[in-house]
Amino acid sequence: MASLQIRRYEPRDFQRVLELHVLGLRQTGTDLGPGSWDADVASHEALAANYLDVRGDFVVGELEGVIVAMGALRPFDDTRVEMKRVRVHPDHQRLGFGDAIVERLEQAARELGYDAVHLDTTTQQEPAIAMYLKRGYHEVGRAALRRFDLVLMEKPLVPGPPPAILAQRVATAFALGGVHGIEPVVGGLLNRMWKLDTDTGSFAVKQLVDRPWVADWSARQARCFDFELAAHAAGIPMPPPVANPATGDAMAWLAAIGEPPLPVVVHEWLRGEPLPLAAVSANVAHQVGAALARIHGLGIEVMSAERAALTSAPMPTRDEWSELARRGEASGESWAADLADAVDALAAIGIRVEELSEVPGRVVIGHRDANQKNLVMVDGTVHLVDWENAGATTVEWELGSTAIDLTGGSPSAVRAFFDGYRSVDPEPLPPVGDHWLVPWLSSYMHFAAFNARRCLGDYGDKPTNLDIPRRVMQDALADLPYRLHRVPELVGALRAAVS
Repeated sequence: MASLQIRRYEPRDFQRVLELHVLGLRQTGTDLGPGSWDADVASHEALAANYLDVRGDFVVGELEGVIVAMGALRPFDDTRVEMKRVRVHPDHQRLGFGDAIVERLEQAARELGYDAVHLDTTTQQEPAIAMYLKRGYHEVGRAALRRFDLVLMEKPLVPGPPPAILAQRVATAFALGGVHGIEPVVGGLLNRMWKLDTDTGSFAVKQLVDRPWVADWSARQARCFDFELAAHAAGIPMPPPVANPATGDAMAWLAAIGEPPLPVVVHEWLRGEPLPLAAVSANVAHQVGAALARIHGLGIEVMSAERAALTSAPMPTRDEWSELARRGEASGESWAADLADAVDALAAIGIRVEELSEVPGRVVIGHRDANQKNLVMVDGTVHLVDWENAGATTVEWELGSTAIDLTGGSPSAVRAFFDGYRSVDPEPLPPVGDHWLVPWLSSYMHFAAFNARRCLGDYGDKPTNLDIPRRVMQDALADLPYRLHRVPELVGALRAAVS
């Protein structure tokens, strides 16, 4: 049987959507005939105004070119979205099409920045209620609409407390004063971000994903915070970090009865613009190069355990990739088939990375993540954000991988990056070789494997939102084999800039 193809509603779909809507009402005995209760789908213009022209969505599912399923979203309040008009043609029910539509709508709700989905359904629609319960919805109330009894249901899309409660807990823990408001910041790959406004100013709140599978994770974060404080004191452009006044550390663990502790960090809000995820200009490359030279020059001692950790994280093997592909296929993961096809290429990259990792280098404490997603432009000056990955690296690894991440290999921008570095530290750099690109290859490999395991629930319960780890996997599988082929070209660009 052909699979359901889900796409966004188009004007040409209106008549079929209306027919499917009425058919669904009649099947469930909830058709009241034309009236104000159907005003949202009375015409294409009404549908667009209620769902497409607001912070909402409307999708249809096609089977061999015929629309057999549909569903929609529209704002319910500032943080919740309402799911409406979920329909599946009676001839195609009990095939998982309703579940597929709901999953697509939940994905859209997350991308639109909502924290929860709200819906209602009549009490006699028991199959629909069962599906929603299975997907993690819970009853939040009952209501009546004309002659029908309604079940009100909701599903949270993000872990942690509701935003208003989170805001109050953060403001209390970090002594930030009275809360004026909180709003989500879109764009995080793993952690959630918020802009918190209080009596004392505006702050960036990062709701971290606790990583109990990482040994001494809290201690590592404390070490990162010490490094971040040193960088800030040295005048490196960055958002000022806010310490937890109770401990002096970066994090506060927000806890409430019946909830797991929630780690958060806070910085003063930067009033600037994030950089687009594209190759940066020579000016930006020069500024980042200069900032890294200042970071490397802080002279922070590298602990023996940090040195050892540089070579203690083996790359995933061919057998491990194969097992992830097998488990992904058994779980219905969309990336599983592509991973199975890429196993040999990924194994070859892993072997090459482990060979290159043996090449010695000058070990320093570095930012280790100074790419576009962690740069903010404020009045023409590039600021570095997100210091949680800071730690031991080599000068060669950080410079080579950052230069290519930022510039895509553009010779002029690569040269500007190293000119910026040498404007602060004019000492000759080590000879360039393939080993300069170790993190550019290895970090993406580890991140791909990490996200595959997140999808499979290897770190405890599966995340509520699997859209981001799935997208990371798809992007990595498309990009990683290509990266290995580009190493000679990119090393040539690095060598020309450094010489």
